[in-house]
Amino acid sequence: YGRANPIPAVDGLTVHDGFACGDCGFLTTSWKWFRVHWNKDHKGGVADNKQWSKVQLQTFFTGPKSAVHYFCVTVSEDEAIRVGAQ
Repeated sequence: YGRANPIPAVDGLTVHDGFACGDCGFLTTSWKWFRVHWNKDHKGGVADNKQWSKVQLQTFFTGPKSAVHYFCVTVSEDEAIRVGAQ
């Protein structure tokens, strides 16, 4: 699920702040990795805010970055298990 069709957050999974590419749907929690993606896959240039958006992300996987696949969720602040909140 991407930024256009997020699902309700899954109970028990951590909610991460992240970024979604408006051109291809790439999702990441890291602005640095978003910039690397933009420069590599979309031929560089500055990614302005029409080409990306801030999103809330969850994943079922942990481990190497290449194994983590995020999906977009909707969540209210009081329902979220926030990174660093514990």
